[in-house]
Amino acid sequence: MQVEIAIDVDVPEWLTCLTLDELEVIDTVIQGQADDLKIDDKGFRVWLSRCDTYDGMPYDNAVTIEKLIDNRWVEVLMYKAN
Repeated sequence: MQVEIAIDVDVPEWLTCLTLDELEVIDTVIQGQADDLKIDDKGFRVWLSRCDTYDGMPYDNAVTIEKLIDNRWVEVLMYKAN
């Protein structure tokens, strides 16, 4: 059984407005199965998806932000990089 839990997290504003051009010039820290880890800083991770809507993503160039909470990474925001 999967349970969705809403968590109120203050995400630094600069992480929420990164453009596709900005993310593409940042070196990839880790290449995951479908995403590239671009930023791993102060308990936040920023991933740029290599998948698109054809693959089932909500939009092309999806950016996922994770926060380290209780020793596990929790997805707290997803947006489209323009």
